Amino acid sequence: MSTKKKLTASKDFKEMSIKEFVTYYLGNDVNKDLWQQLLNNINNADVPVETFKSQIPRTRKDGSVTWNTAVYAGYKHGKRIYRWVSADTPEESKNKAIVLKKQIELGNTPKSKKEQTVTVGDYLVKWLKLHKQTVTDRTNEAYRAILSTYVLKRSAVNSNLPQISHIRIDMISSNDLQKLYDAMNKSGRIAPTTIRSLHSMLRMPFNQAVVDGVMPKDIMRGTTRPRVARKSKISVGFDEARRLVEASKNHQSGSLFLMLIGGGFRLGEIRALTWKDVDLESGNITINKSLRWVNNLGYVTDSTKTYRSNRLVELSDSGFAIEGLKKRRADIVRMRLLAGVGAKTPMHNELIFSDDGAKPWGQERLKKARYAILGMAGVDALSFNDFNKALELDPSREDNLRGWINGVKAELSK
Repeated sequence: MSTKKKLTASKDFKEMSIKEFVTYYLGNDVNKDLWQQLLNNINNADVPVETFKSQIPRTRKDGSVTWNTAVYAGYKHGKRIYRWVSADTPEESKNKAIVLKKQIELGNTPKSKKEQTVTVGDYLVKWLKLHKQTVTDRTNEAYRAILSTYVLKRSAVNSNLPQISHIRIDMISSNDLQKLYDAMNKSGRIAPTTIRSLHSMLRMPFNQAVVDGVMPKDIMRGTTRPRVARKSKISVGFDEARRLVEASKNHQSGSLFLMLIGGGFRLGEIRALTWKDVDLESGNITINKSLRWVNNLGYVTDSTKTYRSNRLVELSDSGFAIEGLKKRRADIVRMRLLAGVGAKTPMHNELIFSDDGAKPWGQERLKKARYAILGMAGVDALSFNDFNKALELDPSREDNLRGWINGVKAELSK
């Protein structure tokens, strides 16, 4: 027979500990194993449990009074938590509290206003995790880097910029974004291209927020980004192109630059080349991947920039590019011979532009090589992208651009 007591007053209920509360409902004849299991799952078993914390009348702006009742909802992070209900009378407020208490007892504790509030920072972090599954690692890292720098984290870079990460996602406006863009532009340290990149990246999660219903409208259309000044094209004449080729031939790392000049490849495509991608006899090169450095990940080999970038390139009309590859192969054999490993030819899966076949040449080495070759050739500063266009930047010698390019290639190959 159950030995349960009957509670006679709410005061008795409030003064009971959780342990006494469980004992009352289970009875003294409860199975000991079950009792121990329940106690193990209950934290702070000796603290009082109560139904209502208090009823507080509050006066609205129009002079009317509302009654707020706090309902005990358990513990979180070692602290008691409560949920509040409001009504025009104490009785109605108490009745609402009783209904809420039953809901909590069934395990349906409603979220607090703070938990219901999603900030811009919270939503962006969640979006990055979900979006990671749909893009490459290097793309996701690029998104994470620029969002962390200017939106998510407080740092020396954005210390003087307006912060938007703490704003509720349903309250942010076009004006908030515009203030951020204007401050970035006026700082003088952030390039317009960076601001436009940030805008493009914010467009994706904010559009998704509109679809999810957490943002009432598209706020991106109401903003303006700074214009990016177009750079004038660098003109490389025939004599300068010849000097670039000769300087590359005489530099230790020049074989890579001969590929840039002769094949029009992207730097990442060249760095990802292995010997199986190259046929030195026919002069054909298969481009199907790209390599680059990604922060927090290291060197990453991925697909080419676009689907159309996968291609078969014939370099038979650019003898100096093939010559550079043959020279690179001979250099590898010579270095291995000097290292005492014998005249071992490179394996098919080894990277071409690497000292050990596995780790690619670093960015610092390539930068030093670029400056050295430009100095030897007496040519003004060219970026890596300018190198692969060196034979296309001065088409004025002939009306036919392709004829000019082929003519230069033929002359430089002599």
